[in-house]
Amino acid sequence: MTTQLHIKVTVSAEDKTLVEQILVSAAEEFSLLETTVTSLVKDTINCYSESYGAGFAIGARVVGGLIIVDLSAGKPASPRYPAFAEHTISGLRRVFGERIHIPEPSEFIKIESTLSVSEALRAFHRQHFKK
Repeated sequence: MTTQLHIKVTVSAEDKTLVEQILVSAAEEFSLLETTVTSLVKDTINCYSESYGAGFAIGARVVGGLIIVDLSAGKPASPRYPAFAEHTISGLRRVFGERIHIPEPSEFIKIESTLSVSEALRAFHRQHFKK
C-alpha cells in the first residue's frame, strides 16, 4: 500500500525545513534508518525506512510547486505502518493544514530516479550489506 501527500507550497526553504523536521521527528519516534543518501530522485528532501531495503518507508521530494511525501507500507505490509502513517500525516496536517491534498492513486506523481549512483550510496550499501 502506498500513500502520497501533495503539499501545495511556494517551495520555500522554510517549507522544506518544516517537512524535514516532521519526518525526522517521525523517524526518531519509530527508530527508522535514514536513507536519504540512497535516493536517486532529484530534489529529495529526506528519506527513511524501517530497515534498508525492507519494511515501510517514507520520502519527501520537491516537484514543481509541490512537496510530495511518499509513504509505503512495505511488502509485506509492516504491522507498525498504520501507527507510523497516522503519526506522520497528522504532524503534516497540523503544520500545513489546508495545503495538504491526499490524491487518489491515479493522481500520484511518479517517482523518477534520474540521478547517478554516488560514492556515498555505494559506501552506505557496503555498510549495510557486508558479507
